[in-house]
Amino acid sequence: MTTLPVADLEARLAQETGATPARVDVLNALAWELRAADTARALAMSQEANKLARRIAYGRGLGYSLLYAGICHVRLADREAALPCLQEALFLLAGVDQRGEAMALNALGNVEYMAGNLVEALAYYIRSLDGRQRSGDRRGEAVTLMNIGNIYEKLGDYANALDYFFRNLGIAQEIDDEHARAVSMANIGVVYQNTGDPEKAAESFAEGAQIFRRVGDRQGEAACLNNLGFMYQQQGEHERALEYFLRAHQISGESGDRVNQAMTATNAGEVYALLGDDEAALDCLQRGLTIAREIGNPQVETAAIWSLGGFLLDKRQFDQAIEQLGQGLAVAERIGYREWIYKTHESLAEAYEQAGQMGSALEHYRAFHRVKEEVFNEESGRKTKTLMAQFQVEKAQREAEIYRLRNVELAQAHTELQALNQSLQAANAQIRHQAELLEQQTREDSLTGLYNRRYLDQQLALEFQRARRFGRPLAVVMADLDHFKRINDRYSHAMGDRVLQAVADILRQSCRETDFAARYGGEEFVLFLPETSAVDGAVICERIRQTVEAYDWAAIQPGLHVTISMGLAENEGHADHGALLRAADDRLYEAKRAGRNRVQGCATWIG
Repeated sequence: MTTLPVADLEARLAQETGATPARVDVLNALAWELRAADTARALAMSQEANKLARRIAYGRGLGYSLLYAGICHVRLADREAALPCLQEALFLLAGVDQRGEAMALNALGNVEYMAGNLVEALAYYIRSLDGRQRSGDRRGEAVTLMNIGNIYEKLGDYANALDYFFRNLGIAQEIDDEHARAVSMANIGVVYQNTGDPEKAAESFAEGAQIFRRVGDRQGEAACLNNLGFMYQQQGEHERALEYFLRAHQISGESGDRVNQAMTATNAGEVYALLGDDEAALDCLQRGLTIAREIGNPQVETAAIWSLGGFLLDKRQFDQAIEQLGQGLAVAERIGYREWIYKTHESLAEAYEQAGQMGSALEHYRAFHRVKEEVFNEESGRKTKTLMAQFQVEKAQREAEIYRLRNVELAQAHTELQALNQSLQAANAQIRHQAELLEQQTREDSLTGLYNRRYLDQQLALEFQRARRFGRPLAVVMADLDHFKRINDRYSHAMGDRVLQAVADILRQSCRETDFAARYGGEEFVLFLPETSAVDGAVICERIRQTVEAYDWAAIQPGLHVTISMGLAENEGHADHGALLRAADDRLYEAKRAGRNRVQGCATWIG
C-alpha cells in the first residue's frame, strides 16, 4: 500500500508502459488512493490491473487488484459484485501476504455489514483483527477495532461501542496517527449523539473536524461538519444546522468527495424546507439527487429521492411526489435496502391518501407495515445471534491458546491455564448478564417502557386462544399519532420522543390491570383488552382519545398539539390473532381516512 500523491503515481504509470509487475503495482496503488475521491475511476484501475496480472501470472498483484475492486464495489453498494472479488482475493493472499489477507477479511466484513448481516460481519472482523495484531499492522488494527465498534453502535450497545472506539483512539495516539485519531473522535461523537449527550458529541465532532483540517483530509472534515449539522437539526437549531451542512457541502465539492457532496446537498435542502425557503430547498434537493445519479450510488440516490418526494408532498404537488417516490422505491427494491423500502411505502401511502387515491394508499400502507415488521423481526433476533457469535469466536480463540500452552513447560502452562479458566468463567458470567439484559430488551420498548412488538405478538396469541377456548370477548386496538412526521420535522426528533413517552404514560394510566399496552413501532401503539366487547372497548378508546387531545402539550412545547386515531376490532369471526390485529389496523386506516382524531369500530366511529 502506498501513500504517494495521485499525481506522482500517474507520472510513474506513464513511465511503466510494459506488461510488468511494476505497472500492476502502480495501477493498484492508484486504485487505492482514488477509492474515495473517484470510486468509478479506482474500479477501472483495479480492473485493468486484474487483466494485466492474470496475463503475466502475477499472483500478489492479482490478489490486490481483486481486493481493491471489491472495496470499490462496496463503496458503490454493489454487494453481488464485491463478494466474489473479495473471496478470490482472500484465497490468493491467505498464507502469502498476511497484511493483504487481513485487509480482505476486513473488507468481507464490510460487505456483510452493508447487507445487515452483523453476525457474519463480526466473525470476519475478529479474524481480521487477529491477523493485523499478529502482523504488527497497528493502523489496520485500529481500523478493524473501529468496525467492530460500529457493529455494537448499530445494535444499540453503546457501552461496548465506546470501548472499541476508545481502543481505536488509543492506538491512534500511540502511533501518533492524527488521521486515525480524527476518525476515532468522529465515531465517538456518533455514540454520544445517540446516547443523548449533545455537548460531548459536539466536542468530539468539532475536534475531529479540526484534526482532519490540520492533516489535509477535507473529506473527513466535511463528514464531521455534516454530523454536526445532523446533531443541531435534531435539536431543532435549524439555522445552525444549515450553516454546517453548507460548509460540509462546499468542502466536499472542493475535495471531490461526490458521495458526501450529494448527501450534504440533500441535508441542506431539508433544512431550507423547514425554514420556509422553498426555492433554495428545491434547488438543493434536486442537486443532491443529480449528483447521486451521476456517481451511481443507489443508497444515496434512494435517500435523495425520498427527501425530494417528501418536499413535493408537503407542497401538495401530489403527482410529482408520487412519481419521485415511485422511482425511489424501485431503486430501494433493486438493492434490497429494506429500511428505505418501508419508509418510501409510508410516504407513498400518505401521498396517495392526500391525492384522494384511497386504494393505492391502502396498498402502500399495508406494504409499509409488512416490510417494517420483517425488518423489526430480523433486528430483534440479530442481537442474540451476534452475542452468541462473539462468544463462539472468543471460545475458539481460547481453545487455540490452550493448545499452544501444551507445548510449554508444564508448571507455567498450569498457571496460565488457571488464569485462562478464570477469564473464561468471567466471560461466561458476562455473557449470562448480557443475555439477561437482552431478554429484558425482547419484552420492553427502550423509549416508552411499554411492551415491545415481539412480546405483544406472543401474549396476544395466548390471549386470543384463551378467549376462544372459554368463549369470552377480546378487543384489540391499533392506535397511531396523527401527523407525527410533522412533529418530528417541525420540533425535532428529540421532541417527538417526548411526545411518544407522554402518550405511553397516558395509555398506562388509562389501562386496567388486565389490559396490555405495547409500542407497535414508530408512532403506533396496540392495546388488547381481555373480557371486553367492541362496544365497551370503544368507550375506553374514546376516553383515551379525549385524554390525548386535552393533554397540556403546550407545557412540553409551545404551539404543540397532538391527537390520536384508533381502530378497534373484536375477536369474534377472526381465525387467529394475526387476523384480529389486521382488522384493527384496517379500522385504524378508516379512522385516518375519515379525518383522524377519532375511534373507528367495526361499523361506526366515535369522536
